[in-house]
Amino acid sequence: MKATRLLAAAFILTAASLHAQVQPARVPVRVGQSLAPASTTPTLSTNYRLTLTAKSGDKSLGAVSQLTCSTGLEVSGFLDKPQEDSMPATTLSLHGKMAEQEDGTLLVTYHFGLSVPVVSSTTTSAPAKSKDAAGDKAEPAPQTTVFSFRDHSSSGALRVRPGRSYELMTMAGVAYTLTISAEPQK
Repeated sequence: MKATRLLAAAFILTAASLHAQVQPARVPVRVGQSLAPASTTPTLSTNYRLTLTAKSGDKSLGAVSQLTCSTGLEVSGFLDKPQEDSMPATTLSLHGKMAEQEDGTLLVTYHFGLSVPVVSSTTTSAPAKSKDAAGDKAEPAPQTTVFSFRDHSSSGALRVRPGRSYELMTMAGVAYTLTISAEPQK
């Protein structure tokens, strides 16, 4: 009787282990935040324009912008595509909270992230040959480039004076800046 129970337990553990090994990899799914009714959403006294910019020296690499009066902030987007057509764009994201202070500043708690494309591998196929009047001529070899993404981030809190710019992160010669400006009421 004891041997039968041990055999049954071993069989169940083996089956469960094999089942777990053949399951396809799960892709993480980001569930969006549900919006609360307007009457319960905390708001600021005015609309603010949040702008994330990326610059390398004097050259602008792009910007992502959002207009909000919510105390919660979440903005993300792509920077301008690099000159190479095959290179994917860098993505930026910022989320956090804002609170107006008595001295006219905003207290911003944030998490800033970016995802930068990097070349994983480049494969060159055999060149194609074609014939012309002079004989064999080799065509340029086609190349396949595979990219992966490196994620970088920073978190913190800032006292922001509306209209001024604040450097959130500098990496590899690129400065990532946040500007929050009050939008005029129309």
